[in-house]
Amino acid sequence: TILNIESLYNGYIQPRFQHVKVSAIKPSMVTEFYLDLLDKRGLAPCSIVTVHAKLSSILNFAIKNDIIRKNPATLAMSILKEQDADLWSYKPRSALTIEQQQAISRFFRVRMETCMNEKVGKNFFRKYMMVGSMVNVIARTGLRISELLGLTWADCDFSKDVIDVNHAIHYLSKNGQTGFSITPPKSKSGNREIGMSQDVRKILLMVKAFQEERGYAPSVEIDGYSDFVFRREDGSPFKTLLIDHDLQTILSE
Repeated sequence: TILNIESLYNGYIQPRFQHVKVSAIKPSMVTEFYLDLLDKRGLAPCSIVTVHAKLSSILNFAIKNDIIRKNPATLAMSILKEQDADLWSYKPRSALTIEQQQAISRFFRVRMETCMNEKVGKNFFRKYMMVGSMVNVIARTGLRISELLGLTWADCDFSKDVIDVNHAIHYLSKNGQTGFSITPPKSKSGNREIGMSQDVRKILLMVKAFQEERGYAPSVEIDGYSDFVFRREDGSPFKTLLIDHDLQTILSE
């Protein structure tokens, strides 16, 4: 969480406001900042709302310390919502229905069978065998994507059909350098064991077999962890952004 906040601040907020006195920040300036993120930098409205939450928090701290009287970021967002409420309003996520989960599973299963029975290219294999496996495991376990990508074979107990969730993996900027890092779960309750259904067991063993068959490189080591279940052919873990990109590509086909 700290690394995410630092990334938002260093990537968007600090470059725009580092030379501006807090007392000189006006709602119109913040409105222009948000629209610039939308139009010129291509951020999605939901991402800009996240940036807004961090900037607003900083300015609320200034209010508490009698530096400013009103929060210009709050006023700026109010102006934008008046202009286009649908664009800037929070849209709660809804869970997939059982029918939707089954449809997604069928979609990937057909293409995973193609990967098993035919010679396919690297990109097709990654999208439909690896990403398809990830989607199916997430749907059946409730794992966060960072927990799934950090999963190692040592975490999978096939004798007891249990998955031990004890860490997550992130790809973030830290101390001026970008790379993978392993973190503990966000809370104590995040350390947990998840039952491994027969479907999940079958998928995991299939992934292992195909990695061996295609001659995947040994897994890299990150913060003492290695032998990642879901890794690329060169042994490196997957980045969340790559999975997002593949899913968007699949949706557009």
